[in-house]
Amino acid sequence: MPSPFSFSAFRLFSVSLRPYHPAPHLELLLMAKDTDRQRLQQIEQTDITESRLNEDLVHWLKTSGPTYLLGILVGVTAILGYIRWSQYKTSQVNQAWIDLVNADRPESLEEVAEAHRKIFAVPLLARAEAADSYLRAVISGRDFSDDPALAPTLTDEQRADYLAKADRLYESIITAAPDLGADDDRNVLLHLIYANFGRAAVAEAKGEIESAKGFYNEVAGLAEEKFPALAEQARRRAADADSAAKLVFLPITAELPTRAPTTGTRTPLLLDEALENLIFPLDAPVLTDVPTGAGNISGTDE
Repeated sequence: MPSPFSFSAFRLFSVSLRPYHPAPHLELLLMAKDTDRQRLQQIEQTDITESRLNEDLVHWLKTSGPTYLLGILVGVTAILGYIRWSQYKTSQVNQAWIDLVNADRPESLEEVAEAHRKIFAVPLLARAEAADSYLRAVISGRDFSDDPALAPTLTDEQRADYLAKADRLYESIITAAPDLGADDDRNVLLHLIYANFGRAAVAEAKGEIESAKGFYNEVAGLAEEKFPALAEQARRRAADADSAAKLVFLPITAELPTRAPTTGTRTPLLLDEALENLIFPLDAPVLTDVPTGAGNISGTDE
């Protein structure tokens, strides 16, 4: 049986041979300290980075910032100016068409053409309408008036003046039409064709048949490719232009033959009876046998 001393010595020796391990809470404390140290380093690094960014931004604002800001301001101003300019041009076009529609006299139409000479097609249309107004007045023999029934008769001097003005306006259309686009543009061709037709009508009204034929031939040449129907019409008018030289005089009331007075009484026609015979003629066939399905017009079964 071993002695108590020897057993206690063995226990002390065995305890001294065990490896040393710190307590678990001490390990956690050390790990927390390492984590806090790393986080502190990250915060310091972030502060340094943000400080550098702020310094760079302040430096950029002091050196290049005003230039870029001025460029942005100029760009925004240019965009706003372009929008305002577009609205102004649109309002000009709208006003030009409103003035064209509201003008009812040749003089006012010429004023519209001059006031809106830079608006697309408006001056040409205004001059064409003014020239047509002069030509219609010559054909009707009546001057311009708010009440056509009270319009005074044209004198020979007024007739010659109106024909000269109409010819001048048609000629101005021929001169200005090419400014709208290329020579083969359809819009340009239509303006040229219309104006040459107008000049031909003026020449016929003056009795200048050869000049009228020349304008008709000009129309035929212009319209041959894109408007063959107008070209054919111009050629027919050129062929029939000689007939326009023959003046036709209409008799006045005093020259008309008088009607002999009627004798006796005339039986008036009953209008109701005439309409009834027209709607229900006596010789209309009567259908006795109606084919199957003929009575149902809509085609649906009742």
